[in-house]
Amino acid sequence: MHRRPAIAFAALAIACSAGPAFGAGLGTYENGSADIGRASAGRAAAAEDASTAWGNPAGMVLLGRSAWAGGAYSIISDIKFDPDERTDIDGGAGGNAGGLLPGLGSFYVHRVNDRLALGMSSVGLMGASIGYDSDWAGRYYSQEAMILVASVTPSFSLKINDWLSVGGGVSIGYGRVSSEMMLNNGGGLAEDIAGGLDNLQARLERIGDIIGGLPGWGGGWLPGGGGGRHGGILGKGGALRDRLEDFAGDIDELDGVLEDDGNFDDGLIEFSDDAWSVGGNFGILLQPHRAVRVGAVYRAPMEFTFKDTLRITDEGEFMKRLLDAIDCERIDMELTLRVPQEVMTSVVWEVTPAFALMGNVGWQNWEDIGDVKVRVDAVEDVNVSNELRMIDTWHFAIGARIRPAQKWTASVGWAYDTSAFELDARNPALPVDRQIRYSGGIQYDWSEKTTIGVGYTAMDMGRNSIDLDNSPAYGHLSGAYDKAWAHFVNLSLVLRF
Repeated sequence: MHRRPAIAFAALAIACSAGPAFGAGLGTYENGSADIGRASAGRAAAAEDASTAWGNPAGMVLLGRSAWAGGAYSIISDIKFDPDERTDIDGGAGGNAGGLLPGLGSFYVHRVNDRLALGMSSVGLMGASIGYDSDWAGRYYSQEAMILVASVTPSFSLKINDWLSVGGGVSIGYGRVSSEMMLNNGGGLAEDIAGGLDNLQARLERIGDIIGGLPGWGGGWLPGGGGGRHGGILGKGGALRDRLEDFAGDIDELDGVLEDDGNFDDGLIEFSDDAWSVGGNFGILLQPHRAVRVGAVYRAPMEFTFKDTLRITDEGEFMKRLLDAIDCERIDMELTLRVPQEVMTSVVWEVTPAFALMGNVGWQNWEDIGDVKVRVDAVEDVNVSNELRMIDTWHFAIGARIRPAQKWTASVGWAYDTSAFELDARNPALPVDRQIRYSGGIQYDWSEKTTIGVGYTAMDMGRNSIDLDNSPAYGHLSGAYDKAWAHFVNLSLVLRF
C-alpha cells in the first residue's frame, strides 16, 4: 500500500480544529415556517398552521381541518475576522467567510377526527457553511467547514379533553459534514531547526513542540505516557523517541530538501462523510383559558457517526520525511455528533382577536455534543479520543402578532440565545458567540384556504474573540469577528383543505 505519511498531522489537526466546528454546528430555529417573522416566539403553543407538526405535534388536533404549510428560505451570512497584533501567521483577514445557504421546510397535518390528527414534517436541524480566502492567517486552523442536518418526522396528535392535548413523533435524520484546512509543510520550521539549533536535545525539543501541539500527539499515548507539552516523548524511551532522535540528528543532511519551494507552500487536508440517525419528540399543549395556550415540547438527541480516512494533497518533502520517520501509514477519524436534546416551553396570549403576545424559554444540551476518535497506524499505533468542548445554552424569545386589516397579519419578534462556547474553546471553523435575533413578517390571506407570507430575521452572532496558539506549526491566531451577522429571508405558503 502506498503510504501517505503527512496525513498524520492532518488528521490530528482536523480533530482539534475542524471537529469542534461540526460539534457546534449552527442549530437554527428558522425552518421555513411563517413564525420566522416573530423570531419563533410562541412556537410550542401557537398551533396556528400545519407547521405545528414540528413546532409542537400536540397542536395538530386543534387545527380543525387538514392543512399543509411550507417555506423556502435563504441564510445569507456576512462574517469578517479582524486579526490583532498578536497574530504571527503570514496572511490576510480571510475576507467574507460567509455566503448563501438555501433551505426548504414542509409540514402536513391530516385530520382523522375531532380527537386525532396525523402529521409529517421535513426540516433542517443544523446548517453552517464557512469559507475563508486561501491565504488567510488562520488557514492552519480552518479553511472551509460545512455541516447540514435534516430530518423527516411522522407524528400524531391526540386530544385528551377540551383543555389538554398531547403529541409525538419519530425523526429520521440525515447528516453531511465536510472540512478543509491547510497543512503547514514545515519549510520555515525546518530552517529554524537546521540553521539555529546545533544541540540534538534542542532540536528534539523543537520537533516535540511541533508534534506536541497537535491533538492526540500531545496526550498520554506516547511511550511512557504522561502528556505535558511534548506528550511524553522527551526523556522517555521507545521506538518513537529513537526515530525522532535519528531524524533530528540528520536534518543537516537535508539542505537540498529544505530549499524545495514545495516545503514552503501549503498542503490541503480534507475530511467528509454522511450518516443517518433516529430521534423523536413529545409535546403537550394546555389551554387553561380560551385566550391562553401553554405548550412544551421535548426533542431527544440524534447521534450521527461520521467516518473517513483523511486525504491530503500537495504535501511537502520535509513533512513527508518527518512523518515517514515514525512510519505512519494512514489516519482514520471518527466524529460522533449529537444534535442536542432540547426543551422548549411557549405561551400565547390573545389579548384581543386582532392582537396576541407570545414568548419562549428553551434549553439545549450542547455540552453532550460528541467526540472525535483518531486512529494512527504508525511505528507505535495510536488511538486518541477528544471530547468536543461546548456548553449548554438557554433560549429566550418574545413576539407579537397583529391583524391591522381583515386579510393582513403582521408580526415582530426578538430572541436571545446564550453562547455554546467558553472563550478558550472558540475556533474560526464556527465563529458564533451569543445570538440575538430581530424579526418581522407579514402574511396575506389570498383566500379562505390560502395564505402567503414573507418573513425576515437578522441574527447578530456576537464578537467572538479568538486566541489560539496550539503549536509552531499552526502559529498564533488572535483577534475577533467585529462583523458576524446572518440574514434569513423566508417565503411561506399555507394551504387548508
